[in-house]
Amino acid sequence: MEKRKQVMNMLMDKNGMELLDAIDSISPTPGGGSISALVGALGVCLVRMYGHLSVHKKKFSELDEKDQQVFIDAFEALSVYRNQLTDGIERDCNAYDTFMEAYRLSKLTQEEQKTRNQKLHMATLEAIDSPFSIMKASFEALQLCEKMMKNGNRMAISDLACGVIFLDAALQSASFNVMINLSSLSEEEKEKWENKITDLLTNSHKIKERIVNEVLKSL
Repeated sequence: MEKRKQVMNMLMDKNGMELLDAIDSISPTPGGGSISALVGALGVCLVRMYGHLSVHKKKFSELDEKDQQVFIDAFEALSVYRNQLTDGIERDCNAYDTFMEAYRLSKLTQEEQKTRNQKLHMATLEAIDSPFSIMKASFEALQLCEKMMKNGNRMAISDLACGVIFLDAALQSASFNVMINLSSLSEEEKEKWENKITDLLTNSHKIKERIVNEVLKSL
């Protein structure tokens, strides 16, 4: 009970409120990409909580060793995506700042225009890759979630479902932050990115639906 109070205090402390205030402000950062990464990281943490609540149960120890190992491997691998998504929060803020620095460069002379265009192009690629990496990490985490769905603690299955929904939402919201930066690319480059986005979104939604439907059956 004391630990729960501490956690609730952390959720509602000044730093947490400052984060909400920072989002609910005129400042463009942290924006959609960073918050997508945060939502994805929260999703991973919820799924890992489901894992923590599963691996020490008697029913889990009675599973076939192979099934236990599949679950544990996926559970442990999720830590990598928690770190990637957490890092993505700051990376996306930095990508926006770098783009704006390039955008504000002088373009009075041809040389200045050339320099500005080069830096804008590089900054645009980073502004695309940053949210796309959030999409990719969220999707790969979702694939691990599916491996954990079958043999975890049924009493915590709703937390797994919430985590999966968060990861799918992180992926979808990050996709908008990719697409908004595609307009300056060539049609060929733009089409390649759009195909990548569509593939991830389609497959992510399929995994989410499979897991959510299975969870609903077990409630």
